[in-house]
Amino acid sequence: MNNTAWLVIDGYEDEPAAFGVPPYVGFHIRYICGVLEHHRIDYTYLTIDQIRAARRQGTLGKCFNNVDGVVILAGAIVPGKYVRGTPISRKELDTLIGDIQTETVIICGGWAIRGWRQRGWAPSRPNLFLAHHDLDATLDTFLQTKSFQHVRRTTKQWHQWARAGASSKAITTHPDLPDPLTVEIELYQGCVRFQRGCRFCIEPKKGAPINRSVGSVIDEVNAALDAGAQHVRLGGATCIYTWQAEGVGELMRWKGTQRAMETQEQAMLRLQAVMVKFGVAMVEVRRARGDLGLGEKGAGGEPPQCEKCGRKDVYIPRGNIAGGGARFCQACLDEMVGEAAGEECLLCGGDTEGGGVCGRCLRMVEAARFRRD
Repeated sequence: MNNTAWLVIDGYEDEPAAFGVPPYVGFHIRYICGVLEHHRIDYTYLTIDQIRAARRQGTLGKCFNNVDGVVILAGAIVPGKYVRGTPISRKELDTLIGDIQTETVIICGGWAIRGWRQRGWAPSRPNLFLAHHDLDATLDTFLQTKSFQHVRRTTKQWHQWARAGASSKAITTHPDLPDPLTVEIELYQGCVRFQRGCRFCIEPKKGAPINRSVGSVIDEVNAALDAGAQHVRLGGATCIYTWQAEGVGELMRWKGTQRAMETQEQAMLRLQAVMVKFGVAMVEVRRARGDLGLGEKGAGGEPPQCEKCGRKDVYIPRGNIAGGGARFCQACLDEMVGEAAGEECLLCGGDTEGGGVCGRCLRMVEAARFRRD
């Protein structure tokens, strides 16, 4: 790695479509760490609560020793009361900026920063830049050109930094790891109501939705699991039913009468198909790594018995489908769930029992719900 040392301060984000206050770790702070990982630059990740603790203990100055740059994310725009942690305030940020040596570069960003700037907040300090667009892209540009610019990330950078950030110090050194830390995953940015969005929400300001692919999300989740995370939340979307929806642009181009789009039933079926593909892909990834969780040993060291035929073999926990966590072998599960009934499986095209997914695909999705050991 390079000798340049940076400090990343997570002031927490809390947006209508994004959780980033503990026990959640937000995706924007991970993208920032992903940039530093990509450039192979040494850095330290600290939450704002760790900064507060250092101030109380009189050791805050040590946090800024031998640091060439500081990145501060302030992304909480939703008023509320917090139990586990409290986002950084503007007054607190003013004090923090004053604590850092003037020769040290400071780059601040996030939607709170944008809101404060619009209300006239403009701290006077050399080597300070308030990013208007994507903080991660602004940092990347500075590391390459040594100049401050308002920049938006590209789709390629989005995937690259999300993947690198999922195994970054924002995960591995987070004080809540492994439990109850929950990794917030961004599915898309923007909003289907980008022309007439809710007044309290910032997502319409980002424009029409830009969707992430299932593969990109899979890569990020897999990296987070490898880094030691145990909990993941699929979020970062104003409406999960519109993830990868078609014709979103046409939905808002109406004058007087809204044009017909998907019915609620069609949206549910499309989302079900996407999530099944996501679940199957995760099963394949974890099967390749050998950590599906299948074949769990019972109290006597033997695999548990199938509750229908008594066979001691690989079993599937049925969860909400059968209720009470009933367990059945693959053959019995296929017999109960996968019997043909004339309806086409949304994933493989085979016959189903009427639930939209055949027994084989359902079994793979159920297996994906296993918690990582």
